[in-house]
Amino acid sequence: MYWSVFSWWLVFAVIHRVSPPIGVIIVMLVFLIKGSHMATFLGSISLISYMANFLSGILLISDGITLAAASMASRESMGKTIASTRKACGLTQKQVAEQTGINKTTLSEIENGRFTGSLDIFERYLDAVGLQLELTTKQHRLPGWDEVDKLFAEDE
Repeated sequence: MYWSVFSWWLVFAVIHRVSPPIGVIIVMLVFLIKGSHMATFLGSISLISYMANFLSGILLISDGITLAAASMASRESMGKTIASTRKACGLTQKQVAEQTGINKTTLSEIENGRFTGSLDIFERYLDAVGLQLELTTKQHRLPGWDEVDKLFAEDE
């Protein structure tokens, strides 16, 4: 017997607020036992939300480019954005290195997503190419009731 959408949503919301990792485990166990599509969906949302929170904050680089800071893919995309901005400014890495006092190897690490150095160095590079680092509050959004109903309309 399957629970209604409301019942699953209530269980998910309560467990997820108490402890996201436990919420993931419980909802996935229910899926394995009952085979419910709703449990799969809510478990997936819980896992994704937990991983997003675990991977940390969001960086805004001017002109509305939004990038997550923690994962390697995000570091790589930040580096590509910085490199393309540098090139658009008509600057070479050598010129930026001379202007900022940052080693050319370090600039290359930043552009390739491998930089793990100081925030000061990162900010000096951003400043040299006309970008800035801004912090914003993380946005947590779970699907609304209408969205959940639409996703599972075929199951009924």
